[in-house]
Amino acid sequence: MIGSNVYPLSTGLKGVARFINKDYNRTLTNYGVEIDVAGANENIAIDILNGDVKLGNGVVKGGRYVLKYTSSLSGYQIGDDDEYIVCTNSSKVDLKLPATPKQGKTIWVKQLGSGMVGIIPQGNHKMYYRGSNYNWGLINDKSGGVTVLAMITFIGNVNGANCWVMNTMDVAGIKFGDD
Repeated sequence: MIGSNVYPLSTGLKGVARFINKDYNRTLTNYGVEIDVAGANENIAIDILNGDVKLGNGVVKGGRYVLKYTSSLSGYQIGDDDEYIVCTNSSKVDLKLPATPKQGKTIWVKQLGSGMVGIIPQGNHKMYYRGSNYNWGLINDKSGGVTVLAMITFIGNVNGANCWVMNTMDVAGIKFGDD
């Protein structure tokens, strides 16, 4: 049903689209909505401009979960959609941060392999740590035998440079430098 109000008045709800499929069928699958979008550079199945998404008894309040694994030894360019990156490399790998991020862009990096993980800002971007700007960051250690999880956030312009902040639960697991 699609219309100006598709719910019964007795519910007190208002909605413009409602899809119900309660066909009893033990041998096939019932679908409420199936969406297939393809053919463009960017294909968006659903674009929610305002409001939350309710799934059963839970609610998703904005955001998404995109997990990438990399074992590349030649480096990885972090994309605008990347949020969670797990590095399984055995030698050092460099992760290049996005060149044009939005302020507040956050990337989580988990060092799962034995290799170090370099965090490399692009263009005029810097790593900001304790009042200073650096050219790179490095996840290089384990804390109590547990590999480091780093949170890297773009905070905008600080001290004349576009800056990223990298934090971990244990500062022994990260380093910064200018060379």
